[in-house]
Amino acid sequence: PFTVSKQVANFIQQEQFENFLVVGSPDFTVSSLAAYVKQPIYHPESNRFGSFIIWNDQRQELDESQLLEKLKKLPQQTDKKILLVSTRNLSVTIPEIELIKLKEFGKSIVIYEKYYYVYEIKQKAASL
Repeated sequence: PFTVSKQVANFIQQEQFENFLVVGSPDFTVSSLAAYVKQPIYHPESNRFGSFIIWNDQRQELDESQLLEKLKKLPQQTDKKILLVSTRNLSVTIPEIELIKLKEFGKSIVIYEKYYYVYEIKQKAASL
């Protein structure tokens, strides 16, 4: 397919994840997903919800570690469960959150979105 955004959206709807807060990163690769899930997506690169990218000075590219640092704050900021859609097969971990890979989608003909990975983000219980 040209893009796998529609397949990812179908997965979100079929598996009943539509009430989750959807995070998309890198933002420019997953912005098309907002049209299919019919809700704004949280873009960590610009710290905002939206259905499109604003290319301004507030937007910053994030490596895996920087992305996870931003994501670890989300569970305290929402009552919703969190779903991350990314073109990155994340390998970095941090103690505060657990990334559960739910599904992998690929391969589209769009060069920058070779594969999509869908993760559930869960806050780890604080250890005593």
